[in-house]
Amino acid sequence: MITFEVTADQNPFLPPGETDIDAIVNVQATTGGAVAVPEHHAIVLIVDVSGSMGSPPSKLMAAKAAARVAVENLPTGTRFAVIAGDHEARAVYPATGLAHADADTRPAAVAAIRKLAPLGGTAMDTWLVRARQVFDRDQAAVIRQAVLLTDGYNGSPRSQLEAAVRQNEGHFRCDCRGIGQGWKAEDLLFISGRLQGAALDAPTGEDLQNDFRVLVAAAAKRAANAVRLRIWVPFGAHIRYLKQVAPTIQDLTPYAVPVDGQTFDFPIGDWGTEQRDYQIGVGGLRPDEPDEEDDEEESLPSLAGRVRVVHGGPGAGPDGTGPAAAEILAQWTEDVVRYSEVNQQVARYTGLVGYDEAVRLGISAYGQGDLEQAREHLGRAVQLAYEAGEQGKINLLAHRLVSIIDAATGDVEIRSDVSEHELHVSELRSRWTAPIGG
Repeated sequence: MITFEVTADQNPFLPPGETDIDAIVNVQATTGGAVAVPEHHAIVLIVDVSGSMGSPPSKLMAAKAAARVAVENLPTGTRFAVIAGDHEARAVYPATGLAHADADTRPAAVAAIRKLAPLGGTAMDTWLVRARQVFDRDQAAVIRQAVLLTDGYNGSPRSQLEAAVRQNEGHFRCDCRGIGQGWKAEDLLFISGRLQGAALDAPTGEDLQNDFRVLVAAAAKRAANAVRLRIWVPFGAHIRYLKQVAPTIQDLTPYAVPVDGQTFDFPIGDWGTEQRDYQIGVGGLRPDEPDEEDDEEESLPSLAGRVRVVHGGPGAGPDGTGPAAAEILAQWTEDVVRYSEVNQQVARYTGLVGYDEAVRLGISAYGQGDLEQAREHLGRAVQLAYEAGEQGKINLLAHRLVSIIDAATGDVEIRSDVSEHELHVSELRSRWTAPIGG
């Protein structure tokens, strides 16, 4: 059984006439120590075996070692498959569909993984299509996780990748890892973002094996699939945006599904015992006017939004909603001190979202050869990280992209030794607001 707790953090006070409000919504889930049913889980490992994976040979060796460790750590009964991807996708193990992890299938899968050899191009769209076909062979598996490891970028037309991702939204989660130095952040972020996963540059050696071990363990502990945030706003109001802001930044605004004129569902993927934060902006509120007869200086609190978790698993109500809900309040006042107070959580995540955007703009400008624009954007990123007290974010940019003259003012210089790979790594890591691997 999984239970959810939803809380909101905000400053509810607004100046007279203000119609917009922002809040941070924290969602915590717990399975109460209950053991997940392995037979309800399916994990598909997608290993890039294109020709570039053989140069140097250590890349494919590392990928095979990580896949082996993942298979060996699958809980007994878990459904699984291994797919090899190049310009097409083919089954490594089993020959069709999904196998059940046990004392016989694990060694057989490991033996098949050891035979993988590099050859061909890179067509990630075919890999995702094949993963969906494998998952769909067994409808009993409702918690579906794919892990995609690649050293390259999608070689087929962009429209084909977009179509493949679009067709698989809501059908399985996909985490992406870029190994070596030939992959592109754009591809990994697009796939993982739309398929409710996360993307990172792959560690090397035993760290990569541990990364896959952690991914498999997390997938095996998830207990609710197709979870949604259900957000209600008052008549006439609207949701300006909804973003996941921890552990990674993902814009969920485009994926709103109307329930009625005032209520919208947003998909937030599969869940186990974990917590995530979301930033929500509500607009179009109708300011309350103080009652002149009572000679009050401020209105009473008004309900500006309500956020619930919706899921189909144990613990959900008859309408799929859990018992907990967070209320977003709005209270208009002429007290400047009250409405000027900055909520620390809202400020922190606003700064981190701005940091991510500034890094992406800076990287884009650098790629286009506009070093002055790159310097301005990356300087702004450093300044936002400084204001948010995020020394790790400052260190990331200082290590890879810029020399910092004054972090407080965002005064930086672009490093002369920046590689394309460093740009891609920085773009992936800028999306993480929680400790990576934590």
